[in-house]
Amino acid sequence: TVSLYDYKTDPVRRTQEDVDKDKQLYLYAWACKKLGIPLRDQTLLFVKFNEHITTTHTEKDIAEFEEYMLEMADEMVSAGNFARTAAPAEADKRFPPKINKYCGGCDHLPICPKRGEILAQKDKLMHDVDETKIRDREPEAETAADASDHVETGTTF
Repeated sequence: TVSLYDYKTDPVRRTQEDVDKDKQLYLYAWACKKLGIPLRDQTLLFVKFNEHITTTHTEKDIAEFEEYMLEMADEMVSAGNFARTAAPAEADKRFPPKINKYCGGCDHLPICPKRGEILAQKDKLMHDVDETKIRDREPEAETAADASDHVETGTTF
């Protein structure tokens, strides 16, 4: 029987309820079951706080997660097919930006349409907003002439 440990560098504490519902841990439990690895429990070790929280998942929990995971996979395939064929305005309507606890660490925050709302809720984000990525002004729209001046270097900024 195996105990699984996952080290986390999250900047905020999680509750037992958060850990019990953690989809990543459900995925680990599901994978262990599929691979025939008997799993006793799973523990998240929070490095910043020198704390750990342990959870377990029943066979019923894992079966329900598998059903959920397959539904999500079907939705992702369907959404991907739509996104590839839809006009940009249609895609924007179907996939509007949603604020969540990860927004503070997102590389797209400087150009996000929800940027102002996100910055107003900094205290609710899991990751601190990287102020070096944020400018004091809204991003300017790029013109076609500007776009033609760009050279691909393979470097991500």
